[in-house]
Amino acid sequence: MSRLKTGEDAPVLPVPFAMELLPEQILVDEELNVRPYTDPADPEEIKLIQELADTILKDGQIHPVLVRLVPSDNGDEYHLVAGRRRRAAIELINAGLGKEDEPKKVQARVESNVSVDRARKQALSENIHRRSLSPMDLAYNIKNLRDQFGDGRSGSKKIADYLGISIAQVTQTEKFLTLAPDHQKLLGGASPQLSAQSGFDLLDVKPDKRDEVLAKAATKQQEEDEAAETPATPGKKKAVKRKHVLAAARETEDALQKQKPRTRAEIIEFFEDLNGQAYGYENGPIRLFLTYFTETWCTGAGSDRTLMAKFDAMTERAAKGSPSKSEKEDQEDRPPKKAKRSAKPKK
Repeated sequence: MSRLKTGEDAPVLPVPFAMELLPEQILVDEELNVRPYTDPADPEEIKLIQELADTILKDGQIHPVLVRLVPSDNGDEYHLVAGRRRRAAIELINAGLGKEDEPKKVQARVESNVSVDRARKQALSENIHRRSLSPMDLAYNIKNLRDQFGDGRSGSKKIADYLGISIAQVTQTEKFLTLAPDHQKLLGGASPQLSAQSGFDLLDVKPDKRDEVLAKAATKQQEEDEAAETPATPGKKKAVKRKHVLAAARETEDALQKQKPRTRAEIIEFFEDLNGQAYGYENGPIRLFLTYFTETWCTGAGSDRTLMAKFDAMTERAAKGSPSKSEKEDQEDRPPKKAKRSAKPKK
């Protein structure tokens, strides 16, 4: 590669400017790796690269990678800022070409005079926008930004503004760094086995109970998949849904660090499970109430009056129980109702 001229004879280059580069001309700078928890040897990551390569072969490279121009003693270098998978996909395409085939080049957008800090921000911004960062990748980057912006709420606000996320997401996500390494892996990689929300739920579980809870949650997920006859992908573990993590945490004795209110989804699912033949026919008062409650009222449709009418119909013949001591005293303190005078018979 020839070194770009500098000084008065230097050509005027647009900033940024477009170039076509071979994959090997684009250097991967680990200092700008914002996805450290993504293993290139992970089967799921390899699959994503292969799928992207197939798409590029079919439709071409739609989005250019972003690189920064870095002058060096050996000539100008092009350091990758964003687009690792696109570069890897084209590298994979070229690996399958014959000796006489012309290698495919990477469409790149080149920026000059870009600092490492600005390049890191660009990489973070693109990956957050594309939702390419796993929960652990985001936690790792928040930790690095602490050195720059400091601790406390002031530092959290600056990080939130820098990343374009909420302060709450900053403070909650960095707590993932307190998890055991094996649990962190579940929140990292190309296809995390736990969502960020499931990770927050895991943080509410006592550390010595987390393995037990995760094992139970995985069993529940497997049972659900088998019941739905969902085929398993070879070499890929199924992601565990949040509802299974929550259920496992509640079922495991003394697992939660503090009582956790049930979520809206948990409440609705509980009543949906009740809506079966054990509680009568579909047109019976119990089933009619359950159906209206879960399918209509909980979705924001319907009315409170209709729900109450169905509830009254369901409980009409239910035993009213016996009054408590306080209820008896309350009834005794009430003034007796006046008897209605009967109308005098007409003469």
